[in-house]
Amino acid sequence: MTPSGTPAEPVLHVRAASLTNYLTVAREVGLDGPAMLREFGIDARLLQDPESKIAAASVNRLLTESAARSGNEAFGLLLAERRQFSSFGPLSLLLRHEASLREVIRRLQEYSPLLSEVAGFRLEEERDEEARLVVEVAPEVASRQAVEMVMALTSDVLGGAMFGGWRPREVYFRHRAPADASVHRRVFRAPLRFDAEFNGFALPDGALDRANAHRDAGLAVHAHRYVELLAQDLPAPSLDQQVRASIRQLFGAGGATLKRVAAALGMQPRTLQRRLAAQELGFADLVEATRAQLACDLLRDSDLPIAEIAARVGYATPASFSRWFSRTIGEPPRAWRGRAP
Repeated sequence: MTPSGTPAEPVLHVRAASLTNYLTVAREVGLDGPAMLREFGIDARLLQDPESKIAAASVNRLLTESAARSGNEAFGLLLAERRQFSSFGPLSLLLRHEASLREVIRRLQEYSPLLSEVAGFRLEEERDEEARLVVEVAPEVASRQAVEMVMALTSDVLGGAMFGGWRPREVYFRHRAPADASVHRRVFRAPLRFDAEFNGFALPDGALDRANAHRDAGLAVHAHRYVELLAQDLPAPSLDQQVRASIRQLFGAGGATLKRVAAALGMQPRTLQRRLAAQELGFADLVEATRAQLACDLLRDSDLPIAEIAARVGYATPASFSRWFSRTIGEPPRAWRGRAP
């Protein structure tokens, strides 16, 4: 689905905790859980250690097929619903003792790799507009089930950290609405918006700086020291991962130019070019690969009209987008959407 010659995406992993209670939920919806795990190459023994690493692509396929074969569109949410706050690992202790929701989100952004390699968070605060927490899921595993599970887990993390003192004003999903949204309403307890421009949450007025009345400043200091030690062992995001993430964010914010991406990464354009060249990466190739992935995601997972998708990936007209898509993917966007999995 991407142009020939495009650099391959890095292999991503998730903690085995992401499949906590998978066997139970699978049984409840009529699936043979052990057989499903074997089919997608996941050793059931890994689920006994929440810190074990599992290939994110395998988990993504497992979730998608579990939903399809059980006929339950909310499978990812049912799985997330069974998680306990403690299952988020050592980071949960630090988050629970931060001073406010703003500080919780800041720590979540800083240490998100301790939870998952596939999720990132961006807080947007614009004058005269509501604050938003944007949830980014790596595009190669951003299926409906994976996105909804990450969204539910994010909400659970915030709620657990604030001892229940968190509820979004609205919840946004980029994909289309399910036939039955009753599980979504139960999990998120807030108005739902589908076919949105982003995945994430609108925050209530004043929520960011609301004090966490149950925090213990002393425990926060100790927890931070421990989490910092754990984070030192994490590999830093690769340059192409950082560039792809910035490109994806900037498509809908005026254009993913070299200058703007370099600024987002805190470097000069020529510096970014040199660093990419040293890894045999081309900025234009990364833009095209990211554009193709995002276009396919939107065509497959949303009911947005072609004109809206064209705008979201940086094209001024549907005609120019369709020509590019046909040249890149091999067929017109409407035809590809009609047979997309």
